[in-house]
Amino acid sequence: ARPLRIVRVAHDFVALAQDGGAEAASEALRRRRGRGHDPQVVDAVLADPEALVRIADAPDAWDRVIDAEPAPAATVSSAGVEFIARAFGEFTDLKVGFLRGHSARVAELAATAAGALGCSRGEISQVRAAGFLHDLGRVAVPNGIWEKPGSLTAGERERVRLHPYYTERVLERSRALAPLALLAGSHHERLDGSGYHRGAKAGQLDVGARLLAAAD
Repeated sequence: ARPLRIVRVAHDFVALAQDGGAEAASEALRRRRGRGHDPQVVDAVLADPEALVRIADAPDAWDRVIDAEPAPAATVSSAGVEFIARAFGEFTDLKVGFLRGHSARVAELAATAAGALGCSRGEISQVRAAGFLHDLGRVAVPNGIWEKPGSLTAGERERVRLHPYYTERVLERSRALAPLALLAGSHHERLDGSGYHRGAKAGQLDVGARLLAAAD
């Protein structure tokens, strides 16, 4: 899809520019044009590479994205949150190839289990949406860690243990998704306190968090 092609080119350009400057990044994109990257997207970046560097250096990407949205601004009702959550989950699963479909499977399994336990319709919907979103923080951890064939170093394990924290932080930025942040970020917690990232124990974990952890 075009949005994904745009993200890939922008990601590569910014990473290369931070390492070797805009000129070196531009030259690298020219070599990849029509091979690894969409030619139209590359041409759009190369039309004003310095502008992209300036944008990437701005302190808050959140406000830039909101400001860049064409009018009229799209809004989502409470009923549409689950649809948005599914889209985020599908995007997240693209991060690591072997996890494709993982978020949807967790969401449906957790929601089915919530129904079997007699949870209300609202609780089931919340668990399903949190299931779609639970691994959003994976995007903040490099693929070299997720796909590493051997054992992880202590530092790499700590990066992995932080991905539920990153999930919470991302969701907390959105007024519509913030109510799901704590639940989605609890998917690696365990009743005996051996989980992460909080090391929460049974008394701190509600039914939704327990369902999500078991489904995951």
